[in-house]
Amino acid sequence: MTPEVIERFKDFLVNPLKWQCSYKPLHEFFIEGDHYEPQDKLFKAYLDYIKKPLPKVIFYIIMQEEFPQFGGCDTFIDEDGKRRNRDFGYKLKLNI
Repeated sequence: MTPEVIERFKDFLVNPLKWQCSYKPLHEFFIEGDHYEPQDKLFKAYLDYIKKPLPKVIFYIIMQEEFPQFGGCDTFIDEDGKRRNRDFGYKLKLNI
């Protein structure tokens, strides 16, 4: 994945009308929620909505760029004494 490919997909998701697509832009589809939703669940909901192919890794990168204030994770020490991160997903819900 090159930065150019990621930017093209990002433009496609953030500005769908520019590409003559009738679905909502990413920032209108997801709005602030009351609890954290796993990224996989958000990805599946978005794919079901747009009905277009979208690589999961691209979606995750764009979500990190577009919704950093809604992402959640914590750091913990595992049983081997190593520092690990636990991803909570995003405090977002669907706006459909």
